[in-house]
Amino acid sequence: MATAALLLTACGGDDGVEEEIPGVDAAGESPADGPDGEDETPPPQDDGIERPEIELPDEVTNVFEEVATDDPVELAVLADHERRVNSLDEAIVTGDLERPALGFYSSGEALTSAVEWVESLIENDESFTGTTRYYDREVTVDEEAGRATVRYCIDASESLTTVRSTGEVDPDSGVTVRVHYLTQLDRNEAGVWQTTEAVADPETNRC
Repeated sequence: MATAALLLTACGGDDGVEEEIPGVDAAGESPADGPDGEDETPPPQDDGIERPEIELPDEVTNVFEEVATDDPVELAVLADHERRVNSLDEAIVTGDLERPALGFYSSGEALTSAVEWVESLIENDESFTGTTRYYDREVTVDEEAGRATVRYCIDASESLTTVRSTGEVDPDSGVTVRVHYLTQLDRNEAGVWQTTEAVADPETNRC
């Protein structure tokens, strides 16, 4: 149960399954079989935006499956989405909600729910370690509105819960369930694509 909470926290921020992001269609028709490779999205290009540094320990790894697009806006959205995931993980493993990246890449409901989740993990003396994979990713962009959506699946079967105060790992805490997420991102005045809403659907067969 603890690791399931970590899965939902580190990978999105909200755990509701009945909310809908306005203007977004339902998930795709064809379910995915699971991660189909180790390809990772290339490091994002420097866009001139001054960004806070995100530091994760060596034992915490996020693998983002490459998305077949060369559209610069879509790539920018995906890059900021990845940074948002890393910023959540940084807050969890450090137990520090004041890390600047958390509020840099999240705002609105997504930031509020993320803070609440991280606070609950800190209070329960929980953290995590291991590798989390993000796959079956899809991005859509409405440039005129400055809004985008990113769908993706999460495989946290290689992540384990740890006791924050001791670093002890629970060897039986791996989660085999794969969760589908739908996130909304809005471009702020600085040009950063901030996640503003995140909806998890652990019951979907998409993943």
